[in-house]
Amino acid sequence: MKISVLKRFGLLFVLMLPTGGCQRRGPLVVKDSEGRAFTVRCNEAETSCSLSPAAGVKLAEGAHAVLKAEGRMVAACDAVGEEAQVHPADCRPLSCEKDADCPPVHGPNTGSCLNQLCVDPAHEIGPNDAVMLCLAGTGPGHAAPRQVERYALGLNCGTPCVVPAPCRQP
Repeated sequence: MKISVLKRFGLLFVLMLPTGGCQRRGPLVVKDSEGRAFTVRCNEAETSCSLSPAAGVKLAEGAHAVLKAEGRMVAACDAVGEEAQVHPADCRPLSCEKDADCPPVHGPNTGSCLNQLCVDPAHEIGPNDAVMLCLAGTGPGHAAPRQVERYALGLNCGTPCVVPAPCRQP
């Protein structure tokens, strides 16, 4: 009995659905703009994700890693205390090459990579995003003179927010 090529592909597709079509992604390794590596683990529905630093990654003293995706930028943050108190100066945008390199935000299976940065395209760039972009590449923390200057630049991005020229562009 001969089966046409089209029927073979259809049969193969149907057989793969229960196994390959419903699998969720495993942990995702991401890097921030400072080159620090983190592991992202999302719940089964991919509605929330946690972030943990890779071995050897130093966070601020007493801090834990938090994934922040409240504005346009998706970022790794050094949080001290409650997650709600994460300051944008303690966050650095996540770098990427393709969409699959970014954690899902607000439900999709993969994130969005634009201009080698993980973003949430549903949001416009705001002052917190500009702060993170201005601090990108300055190292962790926010107390060095260059970081203080960059923080002020980002915070004063205007309305609508335009990321200042010396900063990493979105």
